[in-house]
Amino acid sequence: MKKWSRLFIIIPILLLVIYLLWFFSTIVLYVLISLGLSFVGKPLVNKLNKIKIGKFKVPNGLSALLTLFLILFVFILIIHFIIPIITSQANMITSIDLQKITLYYKAPINSFENLLRNYGFISNHQTLEGMISSKIMQLLNVVNFSDVFSYGLSFVGSFLIGTFAVLFITFFFLKDVKLFSKVILLLTPDKYHTEANHIMEASAKLITRYLLGLLMEILSMTLLLYIGLTIIGIKSAFLIAFIGGLLVVIPYVGFIIGALLGVLIGITSGLSIDMTADIAKIAIEVLCVFGATKIIDDFVLQPLIYANSVKAHPLEIFLVIMIAGSIAGVSGMVLAIPVYTFLRIVAKEFLTKSKLINKLTEHL
Repeated sequence: MKKWSRLFIIIPILLLVIYLLWFFSTIVLYVLISLGLSFVGKPLVNKLNKIKIGKFKVPNGLSALLTLFLILFVFILIIHFIIPIITSQANMITSIDLQKITLYYKAPINSFENLLRNYGFISNHQTLEGMISSKIMQLLNVVNFSDVFSYGLSFVGSFLIGTFAVLFITFFFLKDVKLFSKVILLLTPDKYHTEANHIMEASAKLITRYLLGLLMEILSMTLLLYIGLTIIGIKSAFLIAFIGGLLVVIPYVGFIIGALLGVLIGITSGLSIDMTADIAKIAIEVLCVFGATKIIDDFVLQPLIYANSVKAHPLEIFLVIMIAGSIAGVSGMVLAIPVYTFLRIVAKEFLTKSKLINKLTEHL
């Protein structure tokens, strides 16, 4: 009876936690990013706290602020490095002579038009150019540019608010590394403080390992893509590799988006230099590099990062990510592994009598 009464208390609490994590997924994402940044910056804070000049000792708040400025400076430096590359790519695209390319590829375009006519995608009197122009005009008629402007302002506003929120939260996490645990303990009944401490210690350890592993995956994927694209002579190799590596943070879907953007950038870069470039060859080569890199990621990097860092089976991780994506979209997919890891640790602490929970948490 005691076992069932315990379950009737714990399960509703877990469901409530899951709902709140989903409902406030944006805020949860801010907190997780801030926690990750605080883990990265804490060693520097500790070193700054040890500095003494005569009787003057660097205050903890100043150490946290200086560390935060350094982290922000690194991100600004990265953006400053990337923007000229993006600008250069944009200039390449604008330098493409579309009329000459259309004339050069007239025969393949005509063949493609005939193929579309045979399958009924366009009428006998319609051209591919006319169909594309018609679709664009339909899209432009549907799109309300005042709405686009509003969405643009909304995005900029959300980005600025998100950036400020992350910086603000990170500062206090850097200043007091136990701030998060103190808040959790305040919300936890006294009789569960021991379990709560175990949960936070285990969660911090596993999620830190996951975040470090994810960072290593991003760097590894970027390097592998850059090497592969450089070997086959693709222009803008670094930009493609950077985008492809960065989109790894979105499980499964992100890499597909990165590959498609890589093909687009590779083709436009090639055409800007030589309008007679074989775009099919470029597309196939870029996709082959992404495919080979994805194989390395699936069979080497991800098992090391996901299976070993959060102690979960790859299939288990896949199903959790798919469920989270269907519930909360992209943000759900990004948060899936850290949140699932936390819930497993909570379940292990409170539901030790369940065979299912014991099986799911046996490696924790």
